[in-house]
Formats: sequence, structure tokens, C-alpha cells
Amino acid sequence: MERPSSVDRQSKDDDEEVTWADLPSVLLEDVYAMLTMRQRFNCSLVCRNWNDVLLAPRLWRTLDVRQETFRVRRVNRFHSGGFENRLSRYRVKMCLVRIGRHIHRLRVRPITDYFYLGQFLCVVSAFIEYFEEYPLPNLRAFEFTFACEVRDTDGLRVIGTGGKLLEELKCLLGNLRDLTEVTCNQLLLENDEAIGLLDMLINNSGHSLTRLEILNSTKIRYPLFYAGMLPRLRTLVITPLQLTPEVLMMVARHEDFRDLVIVQDPHAGPAEVISSRVWWDIKMTSPQLRVTLECRRLAESELPIQENAPVQRVIHRSAISRITLPSVLKLIDEYRLSLRVYAHLGLPRRHGRRAFRERGDSSLVLLVRECTNLQTLVVRERVSTATLLIIATEARALRTLHVRRNAVLLRCDWPMEDWDDEFRNLLKRTCKSYDLVEREISQLLGYMWTMMSDAAFKRLDI
Repeated sequence: MERPSSVDRQSKDDDEEVTWADLPSVLLEDVYAMLTMRQRFNCSLVCRNWNDVLLAPRLWRTLDVRQETFRVRRVNRFHSGGFENRLSRYRVKMCLVRIGRHIHRLRVRPITDYFYLGQFLCVVSAFIEYFEEYPLPNLRAFEFTFACEVRDTDGLRVIGTGGKLLEELKCLLGNLRDLTEVTCNQLLLENDEAIGLLDMLINNSGHSLTRLEILNSTKIRYPLFYAGMLPRLRTLVITPLQLTPEVLMMVARHEDFRDLVIVQDPHAGPAEVISSRVWWDIKMTSPQLRVTLECRRLAESELPIQENAPVQRVIHRSAISRITLPSVLKLIDEYRLSLRVYAHLGLPRRHGRRAFRERGDSSLVLLVRECTNLQTLVVRERVSTATLLIIATEARALRTLHVRRNAVLLRCDWPMEDWDDEFRNLLKRTCKSYDLVEREISQLLGYMWTMMSDAAFKRLDI
């Protein structure tokens, strides 16, 4: 019988050394970071090495709470089907005991089971109050979005927070300390219920809060004067119903205040426009202020235009919004010199038209020509390769251009009499190939530029 050679023994040893159980902890943490909480637990049952990685601090910087996160199935003879889903208080407490010191951001997603949501808020508040020493020392951000849209047999209903659930939310905000970011969206309270909403939060985190996002805190117009009580506030995200000239003047007096984001969504009601005289005073008081107009789940025509405001960014997060000539003309008239970013994020719900007259190519070119300081442009609609070359050539200040590859047409359908012979020949020669277009735009922008896939474009955020 032949003895194995040294080469065979060495290859066998190498095969034995490279095993799934012996993967480095850094690599395992990267894998765990892409998994859900339940998937992480299942992976931890494989071996001891994988179980040790489960409690790595980097994996639990963000605790994302959904309706099924701490859910347990219990027998209930009086419930249809014999079972019902409940919140496991034990799981919530054990989770906070083991990873509470690692959590930097607590994010509560929209949960339609309001009893489940109220119990979760109550358990977290009781957990914090139980310890003499604050059990969440690294928690810096809290995000809460109420599921105000409910579908039943009568159709879609929009309801607001209130009662016991609102009390539990106030109690939790009062128990959290030293927060730097707070988000409370879609509460839709009555005006009398909004009184004292953030009193306890101001007491415990008013000195450290730098970012506040409050969308649709009330159903009707109600000024959010709490924003003026935060001396270190840098970013305020708010809907027009809560933004008044008085609130704007209070916030603008803070030296650290930099960004104001005005969001218009279906629950915000009619857009409230602040007078141009107030915006002129704001620019004198706070010249460093940058205003962002953001439209969510609405059409292009519903974007609120604030006259004489220092708007630098216009962002659309709607699947039905389109680029139209009237909307572009409004932006040019108001923000010709201040506009820096214009973006349509997410994938469109409907297919774009292919004919030149029905596309937004001419509107995009007009925008980049007139807004000479435009630096970032995100296009998701159908455009031709000739339009991309014209945009990259005309926009001298453009630094970032994001385009969906599936929406780009290999066409040169612009009127040729508008260009000289050299540029006309460049368009005809380059527009027939994606590779040639990417190479030419890369030379104009100064870096390796490529078109984006739909998957990458869907993940894009500004």
C-alpha cells in the first residue's frame, strides 16, 4: 500500500483547515448583518463559533421592531382559528438585557396591531424604569412611525394616535435620555391631544437633540413650537401644517441650525405657503440655512413651492410623479441660482412614453441650462442617450448623475439644427452604443460613470 505523498497530505490539511465552522468573526458579522433577527438566531444554532458571533456589538447597533419581531403564538379558544398572536414580554426583556447596551438606534416600524404596539412601548418603558442605572447607555436615535392607514371591509381608513397608546409613547419618550435624533411620524392627533407631546423629551434630551422629524403630528394646522426649544438642533423635518412663520423664526435663531426639510404627503393636507417676506428675513438671519422640498406619494404638480425660500434640494419619493414642463418652469423661476439637487427616487409605477414629445427630455435640458449651480441630478424616466450627452455637456456644475439603464433609449431624436457640426457628429457617432455614451460622459464628469440597474437605483438615497 502506497503512502500518501507530502503534497497530498498538505492539500488534505488545507481542506480540513478551511471549514464553515472556522470562518473569521469579522466575516461572520458581515453575513449576520444582512439577516433578520430570526435568521440570525437560526444561524447561531449551527456551532459554538457561530453562536458567539450572535451577540457581537456591531450587529445590534440598530434594533428594527416589526409586527412579527417579538410575536408568539398562543392558544385562545375564543379567537377565530383557536390561536392568536401576542407580544412575548419575556422575549423583549431578554433581548434588551443581552443587547441593550449595544443599541444605538431603536426603530419602530408601522404596526397595525395597536394592542401589540402599546404593549411593546409599555415593556420598554418598564424595563428602563426598573434599573437605577440607565440600561441603554448608547441609544442615540429613536424612530416611531404610526400605522395610520388601515384596510378593512369598508376600504382604506386613516386614523390617528390617541388614548392609551399615546400615553405609552409619551412615557417612553420621557424615559429615554441623551437622544440626538428623534422621529415621530403620522400621529395625526387632535390639537388638544398634541399639548404636552414632547415635554418630557425636551427635559431629558433637549440639550443633546440635533435632528427632529415630526410629520403630521396633528390633523389640522398646529404650530410645532417645540422645535424652537432645542438649542443644538441642526436638522428639522416637518410638514407644512406644523410650520408657521413664528416657528421658522424661532428655529432660525439657533446658530447650529442648518437644514430644513419640508415634506408634503397625502396626510399633510393642503400645502401652506409662507410669505416671501418671511423667507427674506430668514435668509438675513440665517444665511447658512438650506431648505429641501420633498414630495412623498404625490404627483409632480402637488409639490409645495415656497417663494423666495433658499431651496437647494428638490426630491420626489413618489412612484407616480413625472417631470413636466410647468413644474420645471416654476423651479427655474423661484430657485434658478440656489438649486443644487433635483432627484426622482424609487422605481416608477407606470411605463414611460417613448415618443420624444411625450418624454421629459427637453424639460431636463432646460432645467440644467437655467439652474447653473445644479450639482446632482437623478433621472428615472425614459430619456435618450443624446439627452444624457447634452445634459453632461450643458451642466457645467454637475458632479453626480444617476440614470436607470433600463430607461435609456439608444436614440438621437433631437432637432439637429440647434447644434454645430462638431457636436452634431458627436451625437450621431456616440448615441448608438451604451458603452460609448458611458465613456463620453465619464470624460465630461471626470470619473468612471456608468448607468445603474433597477436594483441599484431602487436602493439609491440622497
